[in-house]
Amino acid sequence: MGSGAGYPGIPIAISTGFKTTLVETVGKKADCLESFIQELGLQAQISVSNKRIEELAVEKPNFFSVATAR
Repeated sequence: MGSGAGYPGIPIAISTGFKTTLVETVGKKADCLESFIQELGLQAQISVSNKRIEELAVEKPNFFSVATAR
């Protein structure tokens, strides 16, 4: 699991207005996503977690209501 280039996460967040967390284990990709989000001015709506999805599930059980994949 990973957010890659932020698709479909960023477009879904923009179109729905939902608070969104993009999960990406590769540090360079996570940094790139952070720069996309900053450039788009979406820091209040979208965050990036540079962790494995399994770690995030343990840290925040029952926190996420939807997961997407392409």
